[in-house]
Amino acid sequence: MRRATILLSIISVVLITIGVYFFMIDKPTMIHPPKVVFNTSIIKANYGGPPILVNPPPWYANLWPETLTAGIVLLLISALLLRCNS
Repeated sequence: MRRATILLSIISVVLITIGVYFFMIDKPTMIHPPKVVFNTSIIKANYGGPPILVNPPPWYANLWPETLTAGIVLLLISALLLRCNS
């Protein structure tokens, strides 16, 4: 029973870590490409803002609430098992 509790604790910590990682990458990436000017004798006015490329987050990044919740629940279960067995 003690090995199962330790294994459950390790799995819960791994799930919490993965949930935090998913939370950190669940934001779009904004890329501002540099403006390349080949002829410097002609002044080119940049009307408006610079072009922005927006890359959405990966599809699995929005799974952070589920993994974080599962990790916290498993950690609580392992703590209760450890307390009941002691």
